[in-house]
Amino acid sequence: MGKVIFAFLFLVLGLYSAPGDIDISFGTSGFSDNFQDPNYQYTTYKDFAVQSDGKIVAVGKTYYTTQSNWNLLVSRFNPNGSVDTTFGTNGHIVDDFGSSKVQEFFSLQIDPMGNIYAFGNTNLDTTQDILLAKYDSSGTPVKAFNGSGYSTVTVGVQTHNAPSVSCDKLKCAK
Repeated sequence: MGKVIFAFLFLVLGLYSAPGDIDISFGTSGFSDNFQDPNYQYTTYKDFAVQSDGKIVAVGKTYYTTQSNWNLLVSRFNPNGSVDTTFGTNGHIVDDFGSSKVQEFFSLQIDPMGNIYAFGNTNLDTTQDILLAKYDSSGTPVKAFNGSGYSTVTVGVQTHNAPSVSCDKLKCAK
């Protein structure tokens, strides 16, 4: 039987093994909450995907206390729930996309080459942008993607969200 990964609204990942028991070999007693940085008070993961090697990529947002704003967050965990320190900086990418007060990723896709596409938004004082970011398998922005690794579209008022992305629609493998 396969295993089922689940995420609470906040920063905890867990793993169920068949027939529905928590897999206590994952993380600590079946849960992983390894984003530990004293500068970030709150963390929320919105989506996750499992890579072909079994590593888990999660996206969301984290609250940076010294700047009083939410920043973009991408994290990667090993199959056992520990942080994959080879990804980003110590297992995480925290991006501050300009002067935006609220920035968050809502969804992600991983293409067959291992590139990570994270989709979300940035919220400026009066407008909101939809954001698409492309990272390589090590967590580095792919500069060939729009010159910076990021692409935004201004949608206007602060009522829009960008809830999902699909690699089929983006033709990610190209």
